[in-house]
Amino acid sequence: MRSRRALLRRLAAGATVPLVGCNLGPDDGPGDGTTVDGDPTGGPTASERPPATGSATPTATVTPTPTATPTRTPTPTETPTPTPAPTATPGRGDQVAAFTGADSREYDHFGATLAVAEDALLVAAPGDAHSGTSGPEGSVYVFERAGGEWRQRSTLRPDPESLPFDYRFGTDIAVSDGTLVVGAVERIGPHGIPRGGAVVFADGDEGWEQTATLRADRSSPEVEEAFGRAVAVDGGTVLVGAPWGADGDERPGATYVFTRGGAAETGGGGGSTGTDRPAGEWGQTARLVPTGADGSYFGRAVALDGDAALVGAPDYERADGDAVGRAHLFERGSSGWRRRATLAPAVNHDPDNGDHVGSSVALDGSTALVAAWGADEPNGFYGGAVYAFERVDGDWIPETKLAAADGDRRDVFGSDVALSGDRALVGAEHDDSTGADAGSAYLFGRDGDGEWRQDAKLLPGDGDPHDLFGTSVGLSADRGFVGAIDGETEASGPNAGAVYVFSV
Repeated sequence: MRSRRALLRRLAAGATVPLVGCNLGPDDGPGDGTTVDGDPTGGPTASERPPATGSATPTATVTPTPTATPTRTPTPTETPTPTPAPTATPGRGDQVAAFTGADSREYDHFGATLAVAEDALLVAAPGDAHSGTSGPEGSVYVFERAGGEWRQRSTLRPDPESLPFDYRFGTDIAVSDGTLVVGAVERIGPHGIPRGGAVVFADGDEGWEQTATLRADRSSPEVEEAFGRAVAVDGGTVLVGAPWGADGDERPGATYVFTRGGAAETGGGGGSTGTDRPAGEWGQTARLVPTGADGSYFGRAVALDGDAALVGAPDYERADGDAVGRAHLFERGSSGWRRRATLAPAVNHDPDNGDHVGSSVALDGSTALVAAWGADEPNGFYGGAVYAFERVDGDWIPETKLAAADGDRRDVFGSDVALSGDRALVGAEHDDSTGADAGSAYLFGRDGDGEWRQDAKLLPGDGDPHDLFGTSVGLSADRGFVGAIDGETEASGPNAGAVYVFSV
């Protein structure tokens, strides 16, 4: 049996070794490669059922390679759901449920982002205009599964006083150990740089309760950096991406680290910004920045696992001027945060201009996924690809390049990625399998030899053109979740957005 470590060393050196088997945002299209936050403007909850819409696919050939502001939210309300009739146990990749918010309407963009916590699912709808007096403020819906039945338990919205601008709540969400973090950015035109914030909720006896609002501790709390465009949380640590973060006259992007209680941290290129705080109080403790790369959009995507942070910079330019993108891996030690590695494709997978490596990222233990939704190889212009890396003897080594076995140009494979152990779920929101830009998602697994294989292609049972199924993805122990921001269910309006649940 081939040694996995030896294989990884060969890949890092640029060897070509065939392996048999193996977040574009709502307003990011495959035609221009830009990352602009636009202003996007459902029905009852669902029971799991097995209409078997996921499909097994041929085996793929994988080419290796500052201070918190305490507030409270209203008491949650519960939306009842009918008890379903018993059904057969679904197989891997079969659709078992589909739902939207109880009050979802057209252009809510329900499913733009999602987060999974055991038998709970949190779904953002940043286009929800619930006040009826201004533009979309956004909402987050909380669902729970019990007895094979998904119920909407509550709808979360921030205290308006905690966000002193016209915000869009739900640009990104993350959850860990009873802590939920929701990004919010200002509603402005496509050529402006928004202000932002991140809202923290805690899961208590009466449901989710807003406990803090996080902002960048810079010269002004109103700093325009798109703070909140991406968020991640693990235990008592939060990452908040600010892809327009400024250093002097340049805007390479930044990512802020907040911790709950304790002393300030140092490092990350931005120095220490926190002070000793009471237990339970959130404060900024570090600012992570790239090295000399103006306009790299560092912080467009973030992931966090323990003392490791992964930050995507999809617009990073090489010396030759090509915007290829990359991702940075930081680790926290006794002296604070330090850049540990730059994650870029192996030399035999040299990215091209417009690949946008780092457009979405995922991190779990010693494995990292870095999407390049604009990659041309192997499936054509903006076909997309995802690079897998593994930590070996402390070094991060390119392991595998994942691509759809039946991929095509403009699929945008890598629109979002999720990772759980030896399984990965990858969205391809512009796939045309069930109509133009209907979207799809791909389930991958890694065997005992460390080789990735494509296990299934997931498709919705009611997929329509332009649904953008695959905008967001998530994984739990036995379920895969896929958001379609322009999808709909029988109970929702057109283009309200929907989330689909599959057995995995």
